[in-house]
Amino acid sequence: MEIAIDTYSLKKPLPLIFVITWFAGLFYIPRLFVYHLEA
Repeated sequence: MEIAIDTYSLKKPLPLIFVITWFAGLFYIPRLFVYHLEA
C-alpha cells in the first residue's frame, strides 16, 4: 500500500507541471518567431 501512495503522490503534480510548461511554450514560441523574423 505504501508503494501505491508513493506513486500517487508522484503522479499528482504532473498535470499541473504539464499545464505550466504548455502555457509557457504557448507564450514563448511566438516570441521566438518574432526574433527569428527580425534577425
